[in-house]
Amino acid sequence: MSDEFDTKISSCPEGWKRTTLGEEYLIIMGQSPDSSYYNDSKRGLPLVQGNADIENGITSPQRYTSKPTKICGNDAVLLSVRAPVGTVSRVNQQVCLGRGVCAIVGKITNFVYYLMKYHKNSWKRLE
Repeated sequence: MSDEFDTKISSCPEGWKRTTLGEEYLIIMGQSPDSSYYNDSKRGLPLVQGNADIENGITSPQRYTSKPTKICGNDAVLLSVRAPVGTVSRVNQQVCLGRGVCAIVGKITNFVYYLMKYHKNSWKRLE
């Protein structure tokens, strides 16, 4: 675990364990479809490519794709992985993930959402 993300708590509460995000959650890296399949007429799935498709912490896609590559449902947390890195949002519908984002899927996504928001400045230092 990187020191950038270490907490000041040296031990876990009883019943908790120290683990990694990848061990507890599925991380889906985005992969943009070919641009010939993009459209503005709402055919196919909404395409989330990066920060331009995130508004007030919620996905707000501008384009659609008729040939989605990587897909996530509305129970996921999105994290931008291209400059600027670290913008966090909640997915409010099934979407296609472009290469500028990843989805984090698991049991307690509220926890992950707030954890990623808390560490936003750390992401900026690492980008």
